[in-house]
Amino acid sequence: MRILAGVCFAAIALAACNKPAETTDAQAVAGKPPVPAGIDAAPHLKAGMWEISVEGTPMRAQSCLDDATQSDGAALGQNLDRRDCVKSDWNRIPGGMAFEIDCTTDGRHFTSKGTVTGDFNTAYRMEADVSGSANGKTLTAKQVVSARYVGACPANMKPGDKRITVNGQTLDVPAGRPLG
Repeated sequence: MRILAGVCFAAIALAACNKPAETTDAQAVAGKPPVPAGIDAAPHLKAGMWEISVEGTPMRAQSCLDDATQSDGAALGQNLDRRDCVKSDWNRIPGGMAFEIDCTTDGRHFTSKGTVTGDFNTAYRMEADVSGSANGKTLTAKQVVSARYVGACPANMKPGDKRITVNGQTLDVPAGRPLG
């Protein structure tokens, strides 16, 4: 479970800031504040199946993405709305972006600072210092995440679905269900 929590932190770091900057009527009804102005958006990944691995762990994740799931803040298949973040800065650097985020969602707080490089159509690599807490426990890690585009999503997965394999055990996570 610690590996899964670490994977979640890493994946969330890239996913945290993909929501459009405007407020819709549905957002206002939900009582969410608008996305803070001036936040540079996180990278947008090519639609299809992405395979993600975290260096030093026996984990592989697959995430089925399309443009709609990413516009809803679900890059890498995460369900994080950047309006839950008090800090969500993404800045362009040569070959990618640097980021720093501080978010609380579903009672879990996390911060992440690092870089993500690649072309975001075939591959990317993220290096981050991540810290998170939930239920009175704190987890910190330096993580290196590599991801590669593997093609179209298979027929048995729809956009937003995730498949996580750790030590030979696979967990399918339907779209809209948080990890962890």
